[in-house]
Amino acid sequence: MRTLSRSVTRGGESSAPLPAPFQTWAQRYIRFHRASLSLLFGVSGSFKTMIALNALVNMRLPTLAFSTDSDEDTVAARLAALSTGEPYTVTRSWRQREPLRLQEAIAPFDFIRWDFAPQLDLNHIWNSLYAHYETEGRYPDQVLVDILSDVWHSEGEGEWGMQKAVLRQLKALARETGCHVLVVTHATADRAKSPCPKKGDIQGKLDALPEVIISCGVDWQNQLQVTAVKNRHGKSDPQADSHFRMAIEPDRAFVGDYVAPQYPAYAGAYYDNEEEGEE
Repeated sequence: MRTLSRSVTRGGESSAPLPAPFQTWAQRYIRFHRASLSLLFGVSGSFKTMIALNALVNMRLPTLAFSTDSDEDTVAARLAALSTGEPYTVTRSWRQREPLRLQEAIAPFDFIRWDFAPQLDLNHIWNSLYAHYETEGRYPDQVLVDILSDVWHSEGEGEWGMQKAVLRQLKALARETGCHVLVVTHATADRAKSPCPKKGDIQGKLDALPEVIISCGVDWQNQLQVTAVKNRHGKSDPQADSHFRMAIEPDRAFVGDYVAPQYPAYAGAYYDNEEEGEE
């Protein structure tokens, strides 16, 4: 135990904001922080994993990423598509046909260390963090868990009870290590009601522990929309009414800031039917 006045002079970086995943998020004060837990959720087909991948790439922080929702080949092909601009359908074949080309394409993203264990539990996550500390002399800045429902924990009754127990442990992990922990999970809402599910639509009602909760969805025009239904450091949109558009190119695994097209102002002049000087 220590006094708060001493604590704030010792741990100034412990809850500092991380680099913005996207500029449009930063403009709305949607930022992730060290030593905190965040949640990204949406219905099936709402590009949750692709958003998370692009966020990690943009933030460029040492990261441990646990992916049970995507395999090694899929993630490598998506990163290669992001790196080169080639379609994912093309980069998918590089591992077999052009492995050196694939290696060169994804090498810039080696600040992310991947774990594709199909059966994930909390002990595995903790041990991976300790191993990172032993080899690097520090914990990573960020941890990704994709997806929450695949993480096993002995505590908690039923599926939702277990997921709440997992989130409690991940929040403790964030506090102990100083990492930001980003967890991807599902929504129960029907996308026809709104592009982005409301805060209450998180599977298992898991909204109490995270500091930031991002909701994502696809509208009737197949445009990607996101909003912060919980934001401890800025404005929250719990009903998901103030969603905003993100740019998305699924064929090259890209999610980014949407910039509305700028059309030139009408340049024509107005001419009176009467000649100048006539009355």
